[in-house]
Amino acid sequence: MHKLFNKFKRIDVIYGIYTERNTPSSLFPNVTETKTNYDLKCPAVNATSGKYYEVNSFIDVDLEFNVNKGTDNLDFKYNFNTSLHPTFDTVHDLIKSHIITGKKDNQYDIQILLPYLFLTDDKEIEITTLSPNLPSENLSFIGGSFNIYSWARSLNSSYVLIDNNKSAKLKLSIDKPMLKFFFSKPINLEYKMFNDKQLKFIKSNYNIVKYRNNINKIYKTHLKRRPKKLL
Repeated sequence: MHKLFNKFKRIDVIYGIYTERNTPSSLFPNVTETKTNYDLKCPAVNATSGKYYEVNSFIDVDLEFNVNKGTDNLDFKYNFNTSLHPTFDTVHDLIKSHIITGKKDNQYDIQILLPYLFLTDDKEIEITTLSPNLPSENLSFIGGSFNIYSWARSLNSSYVLIDNNKSAKLKLSIDKPMLKFFFSKPINLEYKMFNDKQLKFIKSNYNIVKYRNNINKIYKTHLKRRPKKLL
């Protein structure tokens, strides 16, 4: 029987920090449930309980992007908040290593790399990235979605340049969300340090797109090797 408002049992999902860099994991904020007006007692609003989450930025910085006509690359410069971050090379390295620009089919894109990975034993749950509505100019947010039971990967905050002939700007603040998430089912989300079994699963497909373009066949092999229980 179809219902106007579905009431799903909350699914257990864990997340953790996984990075091959030496960045201290405590620098990255916790993922938290987005506050909504459940006190309105509106069933449509209440149906979103446990589905919307967000994470604040790990860096307080103003970014500016410009197409380099000589190299055809999308270059960027930045100005970070020195009252929050020391003027050490480590902060410069942090920014440069977590912001990646590229170009495909005359479309310039920006990715802000994040180290959050989500794991669950529910086979049907999907996660979708949503725009955090950050202060920006000449940028359009790119969302994405995938099944987190069968594939462990980090979720990045991504944008495309709207007009290649104009500068683009983006502001990240440590007290503001830099990425939002929507889960296809309500969840119980908990931070965990990944155990050995979970790490083996994560490493089995981590960054695999750097080695193969079409991963459909690899995906089937990867899924067959997945342990029945990870949590």
